[in-house]
Amino acid sequence: MATHQAVPDRKRTGIDAWLDERIHSGKAIDYSLNHPVPLHIHPLDYLGETTLFIFISQAVTGMMLAMFYHPVAQTPYHYCPDAASTIINGLHLCPKAQTVSPSEAWQSIQVIMSSTFGSLIRSMHFWGNYFMVVLVVMHMMRGFFAGAYKYPRELTWLSGVALLGMTLGFAFTGYLLPWDMKAYWATQVGVNIADTIPIVGTPLANIVRGGPVLSGSTLGRFFAIHMLLLPAITGGLIGLHLLLVNIQGVSAADGLVVQSDGETLQQIPNVPEAAANSNQRFVPGAAGARPLGNASYGSTSAASLSPDADVNTSADRL
Repeated sequence: MATHQAVPDRKRTGIDAWLDERIHSGKAIDYSLNHPVPLHIHPLDYLGETTLFIFISQAVTGMMLAMFYHPVAQTPYHYCPDAASTIINGLHLCPKAQTVSPSEAWQSIQVIMSSTFGSLIRSMHFWGNYFMVVLVVMHMMRGFFAGAYKYPRELTWLSGVALLGMTLGFAFTGYLLPWDMKAYWATQVGVNIADTIPIVGTPLANIVRGGPVLSGSTLGRFFAIHMLLLPAITGGLIGLHLLLVNIQGVSAADGLVVQSDGETLQQIPNVPEAAANSNQRFVPGAAGARPLGNASYGSTSAASLSPDADVNTSADRL
């Protein structure tokens, strides 16, 4: 009777061996790559990885935008009497003729959007926000219906809920940064909603605004939260979330193991095997792809499993 497939010894070469000799990174890498994953990989199981990719994209594009963005709500007074004076040396000084110059924050956005590359980066950051919110919600729904909130993965679920809160915090604080009419009044509505909370509402709204009214102090505070506080907390939560996934494994709709007295149980491949196996689902006939449920993964019976093994039954997931 076959047992679970053992992790093969891998000879380290190049930069992998160099790092392992100095910081002993090999065991951590092997541990991450060889934690149990479901035999049958569903496309929805990749929602977490997709969300992580979008977060990295948001971090990179956000740092690029921060190099040119000025979080300043005030500006020296400048009046534009005619249309010709609204744009000088490519800089939009006024929205239109016979108006005064807007804030430096708004002007810096116009400078970013005046170039093709700047417009691309800001568009990626703008739409990436919507993608990330949708993907986080979809990932949470997938985890809920797969029973990921149950024993022993409660901490994994709670860290995911915290990451959802961080994602919504990014969306709310970033919306004000263009400092236009839509951003100003949308943020005003959001802060006023928080102000209606009994007892703590008014102090909370004053902390968020940086005072009794939404002003330039609010813009600076939102920029600091958006660029410094939230990324630091989110990075830590992502690390914790991935660590817990590696420790406890994932809870899949198809199940890691199907438990039945005396009957054969599904084998549990490791991450590289599951990735090669999933190629067939997306690229039929891809090199290295193997049919789902291939016997090369082996099988085992309930009696051969350790009593302490983490076995997900159908009842556990419903």
